[in-house]
Amino acid sequence: MKLEELLPDTLINGKPIHERLSSTHWTLIVCGKEKIKFQISELKICHVPERTYPSRYVLIRPDWHMALTVNEISEEKVISSIKS
Repeated sequence: MKLEELLPDTLINGKPIHERLSSTHWTLIVCGKEKIKFQISELKICHVPERTYPSRYVLIRPDWHMALTVNEISEEKVISSIKS
């Protein structure tokens, strides 16, 4: 199953993941409780349980389309995705 198919149907604490996504900012979904050490003003961090998605990090645009799915993240990767 592709990640694009999983995202709309995923429930977190009984609620659709979309209720946690920003419609005005980018959202970085983090699978696990890892603290993100960088701050970007147009980025919201959303933690979900481990292994919710095949990738540890999923970057979502404000229109809720996936911009990036990776297992390692950096401030540079996020900024590059936001700026492109």
